[in-house]
Amino acid sequence: SEKGLAMGLNAGLGNLGVSVAQLLIPLCILYPLFGYAAGEPQVWGRGGEVHFVWLQNAAYIWLPLILLIALACLLYAHDLPKLRITPHDQLDAMKDPHTWYICLLYMGSYGTFLGFSAAFPLLARAMFPHIDASPYLFVGPMVCALSRPLGGWMGDKVGGGIATVAANLLMAAGTIGVYLGMPSAGSGGSFWLFLAMFQLIFFAAGVSNGSSYQLAPKVFLILAGRDAQLHGESLQQAYLRGGRRGASAMNVSSVMAAFGGFVIPKAFGSALDWFGSFLPAFAMFFLFYLLCMVIAWWHYSRPRAAMRC
Repeated sequence: SEKGLAMGLNAGLGNLGVSVAQLLIPLCILYPLFGYAAGEPQVWGRGGEVHFVWLQNAAYIWLPLILLIALACLLYAHDLPKLRITPHDQLDAMKDPHTWYICLLYMGSYGTFLGFSAAFPLLARAMFPHIDASPYLFVGPMVCALSRPLGGWMGDKVGGGIATVAANLLMAAGTIGVYLGMPSAGSGGSFWLFLAMFQLIFFAAGVSNGSSYQLAPKVFLILAGRDAQLHGESLQQAYLRGGRRGASAMNVSSVMAAFGGFVIPKAFGSALDWFGSFLPAFAMFFLFYLLCMVIAWWHYSRPRAAMRC
């Protein structure tokens, strides 16, 4: 009953890594944190000013944390339940249509988080070259990460389908708002509207991250319980099987959703090359969010849905 909040907290805190990196890396490359043993500095200059930077620090700063976490896992991570997911389990889950429905919903949310985290700096620089957007780059990913537990909690309390429908509606509205804030032939645009609408998209994507991801374990546990009643199977056996299939579906969804980090920036670049405008890319995202709304409503939130949850 609290899987959504638990997974939202876990993944939301993990997703904070994007904004933490965007905050820390520009600071860490300014100083020889690891001494000259870590490598020589590079020279960066503009307008006659020359500065030394240590770009390798962008990688090295994570090594102490990685070693600390590895040691903690070695010493203490022995009381976790062992649930081994085999290739057969993965293929079995991929035969179920609910795996692909949830995969599409999660792609619309987690893919948005990854893709717009990469695309926002490029869009801001291209659309508003006279405004320094660098102080705001970390805000959107941070908002998305912090709102993910809210989405998981909403999935537990009001239903993952309903929360996902509402979140995709907000993302569709935010996509229109971002486009309206961009410069056009007759207007210089509004950077602040552009920025605010991006934050709305990031917030809604975080909510949908939490609400759509918790659908996988919930849906497959419900299906397992129903099969147990039909075939006389014990609930313990059914829930074990449902847990394995739900975990497999989550794996498939996570892998597919990561393509958003590639597809969204690529869509903007291709739209600019082919049409000389970002409008086709925004139109595609808008239609995709509407498709996600329809899928979440039809399968998981309408009153007569077979898997309303």
